[in-house]
Amino acid sequence: MLTQNKNNYTQAIVTVIGGFLGALIPNKLSNIPHLLMSVIIGSLLSKTIYGDFDIGYQWSSSDIYYWFITIIESLIGGYIAINL
Repeated sequence: MLTQNKNNYTQAIVTVIGGFLGALIPNKLSNIPHLLMSVIIGSLLSKTIYGDFDIGYQWSSSDIYYWFITIIESLIGGYIAINL
């Protein structure tokens, strides 16, 4: 299974911060909910900066685990931003 190291913790922090900032984006001209925007921004920020857990282009169980965790972390950041 996957092991936690310093890079995984910083990736989690970046994802939560991305979700937090994504929820704070003003929503004047679109109907996208703030939590959905936090998931999009947080997940894409994490994927862009840190990449994926495995090497290659084929989907595996670690990819499903990766997206599940990054979506949850982004939702946590968005939830914190909305409830402040």
